[in-house]
Amino acid sequence: MARGRPELRSVGMLKRFPGSLPPDAAVRLSEIADEVFAAQGIPKAALALWRPRFVHAASWFVGEERTRRERIDKSFVEVDGRIAIGDGFSLSGRADRIDILATGGAAILDYKTGSPPTGKQIKAFLAPQLLLEGAMIRRGGFGDLGERNPDELLYVRYGGGREPGEFQPVDIALIEEAFARLQQRFADFAVPSMAYLPRVKPYRADIAGEYDHLSRVREWSLSGWEDADE
Repeated sequence: MARGRPELRSVGMLKRFPGSLPPDAAVRLSEIADEVFAAQGIPKAALALWRPRFVHAASWFVGEERTRRERIDKSFVEVDGRIAIGDGFSLSGRADRIDILATGGAAILDYKTGSPPTGKQIKAFLAPQLLLEGAMIRRGGFGDLGERNPDELLYVRYGGGREPGEFQPVDIALIEEAFARLQQRFADFAVPSMAYLPRVKPYRADIAGEYDHLSRVREWSLSGWEDADE
């Protein structure tokens, strides 16, 4: 289901129906998905497994979307943004979706078919994506959308199983600390003597990192680990 980002079929629906949703919106969303599945050449065996799950998730999403649109002035999808960080550096990214709310603030949404970052990972700043997007819109980093207060940061998970999907909010109170940490990181590495460590805060110590071989991590590890084919 990850192939072709099927969760972004909802973005396609937003482009086609920016105002009120039609009565058969769930059916129309599934039709958009079928168009994309066909264009991607998804095998029939995969469709037999994933399409029913998508239809289930689409029905859930449309119900949630109808409620959300009551307090949204306008929505924008796949929005590119950029802000300066320090001397000669910038932070850039693309938001899946930004809603301008009736209050004047903004909601930033990121769609997931897999599991979003956990609350603990977000609080530990291991998954700062939405937090940094919040910092960007607060500073006018998304172009014509201007400077907006990020009222909501939401991961939208598409599952299609017993739980068809869920909205997982991210604590907006963490935005400025996430941005300050990024600024500090740039400042740290602007110092020529700053070491580039291969492992700063890995999820798991037994999983090889991309740069382990350059620092001979396995050789210096106390515990070590074995290759899968050994």
